[in-house]
Amino acid sequence: MKRDPNDLQRYTASERANHWVVGISFILIALSGLALFHPAFWPLSMLFGGGVWTRILHPFLGVLMAVSFAAMAVRFWKLNVMTPTDWEWLKRAKEMVNGDDHNMPIMGKYNGGQKVL
Repeated sequence: MKRDPNDLQRYTASERANHWVVGISFILIALSGLALFHPAFWPLSMLFGGGVWTRILHPFLGVLMAVSFAAMAVRFWKLNVMTPTDWEWLKRAKEMVNGDDHNMPIMGKYNGGQKVL
């Protein structure tokens, strides 16, 4: 299926992949951490090939997540710097919630935390 050229592409493929790596590694770390945390959760270690593999993979998954998250933080740092336009948008957020979006400032990629594109 071909993408409509009029569609707004919010994130590139590499940004999406980076986000998915962080999310999936978080879930895997949580599951392996629970298996190591308490004997009641020990059956979760079978998802990783048993107890030995759970103990081996858990720290490597943690490093993968930390590096991926750091890359994502660096990648989106400039977009999350507050500007005067963002503060103005946040001051008028109640108007937006009430359905009156006529007086809202111009939005960029993110509301309340991004530079105007």
